[in-house]
Amino acid sequence: MSAPIPPQRQPSAPKPPSHPDSRRQEANRALLVQAGLLGVTMLAFSLPLPFTLLAAVAGLTAVGVGIRSWLRLRPVRPPHGPAPQARSDAQTAGSRGDHSTAAPSPASGSADAAAVAFTRAMIGLGVVVAAAATVLSLSPLLAWDASIQFQQCLDSALTERSRASCQNGFESHVQRLVPAP
Repeated sequence: MSAPIPPQRQPSAPKPPSHPDSRRQEANRALLVQAGLLGVTMLAFSLPLPFTLLAAVAGLTAVGVGIRSWLRLRPVRPPHGPAPQARSDAQTAGSRGDHSTAAPSPASGSADAAAVAFTRAMIGLGVVVAAAATVLSLSPLLAWDASIQFQQCLDSALTERSRASCQNGFESHVQRLVPAP
């Protein structure tokens, strides 16, 4: 007997173009995730000093999610095809009143594209805000000892005068670290 012939791999079918509603949902989901990470970043600023660095982690994650989402939501370019004047049977049927087989109108496609473009712009703005928050949250690392002393001083301060004294001590310590021009 002869050995069975192994089946040949079938080439995978090309991916169908994503539906505009799925692109809009994907864009909204990405914006929601990024907004949540930005919220965690802002809330972490109010934590005591060692935990403030959680803001940097959440900010970096928000930057990564934002960049990935921004790149994935590139504008969809229409494939090269017939001229816009050519009407398909589905569009002709839609103009006769039979809307069950009508293709989506170009206006709805442009509305979806506009919504995705707006969401993409908001994601880009979120990347900028998250990057700035990350840099700000990492600034205590530059003067770690002074930051820890300042945090301990503020924890024990009971009056506004003692808080001002903590602030002055922290500023003078940081000024000693930074060379004068």
